[in-house]
Amino acid sequence: MKERRASQKLSSKSIMDPNQNVKCKIVVNYVPTVFENYTASFEIDTQRIELSLWDTSGSPYYDNVRPLSYPDSDAVLICFDISRPETLDSVLKKASAGE
Repeated sequence: MKERRASQKLSSKSIMDPNQNVKCKIVVNYVPTVFENYTASFEIDTQRIELSLWDTSGSPYYDNVRPLSYPDSDAVLICFDISRPETLDSVLKKASAGE
């Protein structure tokens, strides 16, 4: 794993199953959009972190566009409904489509 300098930006993308309303379970207020971005700044052990979260669309219409957001990512957050194993299969298919 590469080390990060102080105040370096981190970028994360999320992949959620569009059929299961997973997003509604992990956030309080959600307004549907095609692409939603959020940036948070905080400090850990005197190191300044700027975390950017990009919520990419799970719609099949964006299957070809979604992978374009992965190359500059430090992490990809995959969210699914743990009580429904088929939702994991769905998001893993979307994630692997970007490889």
